[in-house]
Amino acid sequence: MKYTRLSFVFSWALLLTFIACRSPTPSASWTGTWKEDFSQSHVEALFSFTLSADGGYVLNASSAHTHFLCDGKPYPFIEDGTITCLQPNQRVMDLTFTRKGKLVQSTHRELSPDDKTMASASKVFRPDGPEEDHALTYVRTNASVGFVGAWREADDHDDNVRLILIKLTGPKLRLEYPFAKQSKELDLNGAEANTKNSLGQTVTLSNKLQDPLTIRQVQKVNGMKTSEGTLSLSADGNTLVQEYWNPDNPKTVVRRVYKRQ
Repeated sequence: MKYTRLSFVFSWALLLTFIACRSPTPSASWTGTWKEDFSQSHVEALFSFTLSADGGYVLNASSAHTHFLCDGKPYPFIEDGTITCLQPNQRVMDLTFTRKGKLVQSTHRELSPDDKTMASASKVFRPDGPEEDHALTYVRTNASVGFVGAWREADDHDDNVRLILIKLTGPKLRLEYPFAKQSKELDLNGAEANTKNSLGQTVTLSNKLQDPLTIRQVQKVNGMKTSEGTLSLSADGNTLVQEYWNPDNPKTVVRRVYKRQ
């Protein structure tokens, strides 16, 4: 019996060693400069505005759902935050966001003359860094008028916006976004890491390497899971694909395709 137990312990130790040795390591092909190919990407609506009975708006997004009037008064927004809206005319919307009484973002949105696109210019005020400027263009995804309707990012960004720089450093991936002047490092062991978004929300990210070419990603906002998906490399190492979806709507998948430069 003693011999059997020792044999079992020894066999189990060998199995654990084998599993550890077989743990995947990321492919060196992750390193490179990647440019989004909008002809292959598929992005659903990022947010929508609907009219409320009192003449205000209801904003629906993956991490926010709120009602407000464009009367210059603050309205509750997310946790410990407010949103204030002014509309000097029907084609312009100016929004300011606060978090715990402090200004965190101001956004100017303006409709195009043909009402098909919306330009958005934001200034983000971070307590631990310099101010950041972001400019994006959105297009409608449904038949609507004015700001009401569903909107997604347009495909006509400049080349700088399309780029992601990735560098493999040991067990981590470092991602740089030149257009946003931001960077982040991904621990590939599935551990959760917290950061703050432009609205002061706590964003929790986890990345787990499933195999050398696939990373499983999960995002939570204020503790609630808002998206999950994968980041994967093609076998030839020339195409990077990110797919993610909201757990409440798993059939609506956002797909972003990047090509090696």
